[in-house]
Amino acid sequence: EITMKPCSFKLTAGSKVRLELTGSAFPLLTRHPNQGHSTSNTSEPLEYNIATVAICHNVVTQSTLKLPIYK
Repeated sequence: EITMKPCSFKLTAGSKVRLELTGSAFPLLTRHPNQGHSTSNTSEPLEYNIATVAICHNVVTQSTLKLPIYK
């Protein structure tokens, strides 16, 4: 379960919502090199690895996005 920060949008009927998952928030937060270990904030690593963020979705573990409706 992922707790999201509060946000608000007004959508019209038939609108579509795109959900994007990310393991970082650059430039808001310092980049993570995704090397399996932490690095010092004083020096940049020589290379960055691409991280994969996945959702497990199958018959047993169904993924849902619940959006409240306010009128």
